[in-house]
Amino acid sequence: MRLRIIKLNVILSFFSLLLLISGSAFAESAETAGGVEELFLSAEDWAADMKGIVVAVDGSAVSIDIGADKKPAVGLVFELMQKGEDIIHPVTGAVLGQKQKKSGTASITKIFEKYSDAQFSGNIPPQVGDAVLLPLPLPVHLALTNISEGEEAVLKNLLSASHLLREAKQGKDVYTFNIRRVEDNLIYSFELGKTVLFSGNFSTVQYEYKLETLYRKTLSGGRFHSIAYGRVTDEAKDYLVGITEDEIYLLDAVDFTTVREIDDGFSKLLTVEAADLDKDGVSEIFVTQLYRSREIRSLIYRYKDGKFEKAAENLPWLFRSVNMKGERRLFVQKIATVGDYSGEIYEFLYADGEYKTGSALAGSLGKRLFGFSILQQDENILLNVAKGSTLSFSTFKGVEYNASGYFGDTFLTLTISSSTPSTSPIPTATSSSSAQAKLEKTIYVVPRIEILSDELFVIARNELYTRVLVNTLIFSDSYLEVYGYKNGIMRKKASSPDGIDPVVTDVFSYTENGEIYILALISNNPMAFRFGESSIVKVKLTLNAD
Repeated sequence: MRLRIIKLNVILSFFSLLLLISGSAFAESAETAGGVEELFLSAEDWAADMKGIVVAVDGSAVSIDIGADKKPAVGLVFELMQKGEDIIHPVTGAVLGQKQKKSGTASITKIFEKYSDAQFSGNIPPQVGDAVLLPLPLPVHLALTNISEGEEAVLKNLLSASHLLREAKQGKDVYTFNIRRVEDNLIYSFELGKTVLFSGNFSTVQYEYKLETLYRKTLSGGRFHSIAYGRVTDEAKDYLVGITEDEIYLLDAVDFTTVREIDDGFSKLLTVEAADLDKDGVSEIFVTQLYRSREIRSLIYRYKDGKFEKAAENLPWLFRSVNMKGERRLFVQKIATVGDYSGEIYEFLYADGEYKTGSALAGSLGKRLFGFSILQQDENILLNVAKGSTLSFSTFKGVEYNASGYFGDTFLTLTISSSTPSTSPIPTATSSSSAQAKLEKTIYVVPRIEILSDELFVIARNELYTRVLVNTLIFSDSYLEVYGYKNGIMRKKASSPDGIDPVVTDVFSYTENGEIYILALISNNPMAFRFGESSIVKVKLTLNAD
């Protein structure tokens, strides 16, 4: 990442020099280069991430560990490389590396969540462990609409300097990078044939808001999974509520030191929410729990007479709260026995002295509760992070807009089967038993999409760097980004602050004295969520006066 940034800075500095020499044409490119260069980096990131290994071989049919999260396409052709002899230094005897030989090519025929099937073609039989690589640099055709000469010049110079992409004429097996300008937005898609690999839009204007990091604090108590914030006791103060796998913590809202612990023999805690459903002025604590690695048995705690007591237990629901016009409202969904989200999403209510579900949300069928939120506009907009980390905007009438990106990936997953389900901080390797594979499925518990106002929301974006030993994830860059959505257009309103790497695992916001504050739960280890500690980063959202 740093090397590419240095390279881009050199290119953009070159354009700034030309600006001084040649005037208006390059003035325009200097002002808008930040937009097209970010789009270019998104294409380079896709190409760099599209690599893996062969995980299964059956004659000329192979399986590779490149799944839907990396956004491949049916028909995408990879080179298969096998390890050869060691390269040994003649003087020192040190092993400098290994020769590689191309065994053939593999064309993707079917894509699954964690792997893809492909058809092999070549003279050397493929083997498990063969490296799977795209033949770089990829040929790319630029299809530009309403793009200035300066922006086009920036793109062409970036292509000429790239070792991952190269400019090519339109044709078979050539990627198409469609970029068109609509007012202050660059709308883009990266395609192979008729398949859109990723797409979205990018605002080229100065961000309206800024995110200011106030401080970061390492939490005591171990690895935290989720956070919430609110007045959960009868004291006139708010608390940060955090959960580890087996304990609930109340933390001071100022310095985040532990004030109280709730240890009630929990099984495996996944998420925590705080919302005042019974309208008594004190928020209840809602905890999603995987009980004895077999089923969801969630709990509700309420503060009474100086202590926390169970208000309900053994609930079959996943919980997720949404900030709607300053009020925390709770939504629930069941999970299927094979580990997928099941059915519609319901609002969770307190009425007639008991907790119950209300009506199902129109348009919620097929949505994923972990990665779900609602923007209250003229017509409620449902936001959802779906497979492949695509962020969708929809109403009961259907999908209105999709924004592709690494929205929401984390280490924390829920793996459940009809026999022995479990939670796991990293994706579980697929069993060699085909019968077991049919019964088991892993889903991601992604950070929430946190609503800040009728139009604004903040979302975490964790970018996957690589996989080690097939099933261990390593993340490179993490971001908090504020977006606005109105009239079918999504615009970035604030860029990420410093100090939130390596991995954002949850996000929660609150308003105090008219100011919006965002709390980000961070895993301190980019390699595996099961190792290391967690931190809280407090961020303030303000108007950009620069």
